[in-house]
Amino acid sequence: MGNYRGTLYSKRHVSLSPEEEKFWDFSFHEMAIYDLKALINYVRITANVPQIIYIGYSIGGTTSFIYGSLRPEEAASSIKVVINLAPGVYFRHSTAPYTFTILPFIHFVVVSKLESV
Repeated sequence: MGNYRGTLYSKRHVSLSPEEEKFWDFSFHEMAIYDLKALINYVRITANVPQIIYIGYSIGGTTSFIYGSLRPEEAASSIKVVINLAPGVYFRHSTAPYTFTILPFIHFVVVSKLESV
């Protein structure tokens, strides 16, 4: 089982402390591209298998969608099956203050990305 940054088991950093603001300066994107990729590769190497079955819960599901959409070939070659339980993909019911700041722009960003493809 993996843990993402900021959990009880992941508060050790080589140079930053959880009391420092910079410790918390990361995004879902970074957790997907760097943390999830490292976790998947660690499991594959440790188990000596070419592909894994990935089960993501909450943020683990969210990051798997990000990883799969931004690195589809890489994800397909290292993950056999993805099972996501309660991934956070829609934030319209969120009470977090930052959500209301970004929600008006999400449609614009998605449409812009699709139009550029």
